[in-house]
Amino acid sequence: MKKLQVILAVTLMAFSSLVFSANAALCDEITNDPLGRGYAGMGVEAITADINSEYRLVFHEKVEGADLFEGVVGAEWQAISEAEKTQVLSLLSFGAISPQGNVRTFLITIFGGGSGTISNMADIARYTTSRAAELDLGSPNAGAVQTACE
Repeated sequence: MKKLQVILAVTLMAFSSLVFSANAALCDEITNDPLGRGYAGMGVEAITADINSEYRLVFHEKVEGADLFEGVVGAEWQAISEAEKTQVLSLLSFGAISPQGNVRTFLITIFGGGSGTISNMADIARYTTSRAAELDLGSPNAGAVQTACE
């Protein structure tokens, strides 16, 4: 019985620190408003709706090269040299790559920053999410927003 009490106490402490951590992160977001969303002028319901709305366009940490290759525009592929084609295939053969790293820079050099290929690859490499999800806050409700800074 004593062992069960210790396990429950440790679990409760861990849960409490998670809640405190989430509250601290949520409080920081609302108080500092790093994206300039205007939280200071919003009510609890408006903040809750805003922080949970999916408006943030962010890059995946890693994207498969084969998926990125699907973004290549045929006419642009035909317009690059054989050496550049070999470079593209080599770059995309790394498997899971960072869409914001050196490979992106090299691909922009080959296809051009304003090309359809680069635009398509950027679309493949990004997704839309909420600010709450981006900050790993889950989906805070109005109660969590109301009490975040208490």
